[in-house]
Amino acid sequence: MKIDEYGETHSRKTTTELLLKLRTSLRYAYGRNLLVSDFAGLVKTRGKEFEKRNKALSISDFKKLRSYILQNHNKEVYVMVLLALEIGARRGELLALTKNDIIEYGD
Repeated sequence: MKIDEYGETHSRKTTTELLLKLRTSLRYAYGRNLLVSDFAGLVKTRGKEFEKRNKALSISDFKKLRSYILQNHNKEVYVMVLLALEIGARRGELLALTKNDIIEYGD
């Protein structure tokens, strides 16, 4: 019942990951004779199926975004987005950069 309750407000993937950890603990407890029966396999995953949040940009949207940023690179966040587009850096890698890490090239 608790897993069902948890699944009402969480995605199916998150619920499954939690359940895998719980099953491991339950099987360990059964193996140590702390439980009378091994009921870990009877607990089923439920949860909401959410739409995928991370979607890749289409080529045309990528080009539009890149063009806009190249024309309007006056904000630090725009430079970071451009770097993410061009070199594929992750958020943490981008946040670790300093101005000294970026070399300016003339036109």
